[in-house]
Amino acid sequence: MESRRAGRILSRLLVASHFVYELVDKNVRYNHWKGVIADAGIGEWSLILIIVLLLIGSFTVVLGRDLWFGLFCLSVFQIPTSLMFEDSLYESFDSMSALGGVLAVTLLHMDPPTLLEVSHHSDDLVSYSYMRREDPEEAMPSAAGVQS
Repeated sequence: MESRRAGRILSRLLVASHFVYELVDKNVRYNHWKGVIADAGIGEWSLILIIVLLLIGSFTVVLGRDLWFGLFCLSVFQIPTSLMFEDSLYESFDSMSALGGVLAVTLLHMDPPTLLEVSHHSDDLVSYSYMRREDPEEAMPSAAGVQS
């Protein structure tokens, strides 16, 4: 159980490292990025927005809190950046893979529901009842008892 927790922390830190680097780079080389963004015909306000999105998104990933909001913030930063500023297809996909890492970490940290009951109402309608597990480390129940 402790190794799983350590793995989750390590995964968050590794995935966040890309965005933390971007955050530091945007702040340290602010004037450079201000020029790059101006050359693209976008105002300085967008650089401030980028820094805010990176700050919020990076912290949510590192802390493991509000990960869906962090995923949203980092997506708003990464998708336009990959499309507008990356010089090659490789760089675009490399940048997007970091966003895929955030999605994977977000899904990894979700508390999955446990399937309790499957009821067949007709040939077309199936209802599912879910309950959250108290211990997220419990194994998911098998589907062997579910009849179709």
